[in-house]
Amino acid sequence: MEYNIFEGLPKLSSTSEEKDPIVKKKLLSPLLDWEWYLIEGDEEKGIFFAFVKGFFDEFGTVSLEELQSILAFEDKTFKECPVSKVM
Repeated sequence: MEYNIFEGLPKLSSTSEEKDPIVKKKLLSPLLDWEWYLIEGDEEKGIFFAFVKGFFDEFGTVSLEELQSILAFEDKTFKECPVSKVM
């Protein structure tokens, strides 16, 4: 069975009216000291909307291709939570 990172993510823009949307998945990279907290995704376009902890903490989009290029992987110990809990 093939794993699909988009599984369980709401569609892009579907949580834009929520004050504290739910983070569904957390990604890490062994190449960067960054964290991506996935909130929404569009499998067809290969894009996620996420809260990112990197050089700056910010909301934004990131592509699956970009995440694959830095060997990002899912933190399987992460439990879904409101985004305010990871900010």
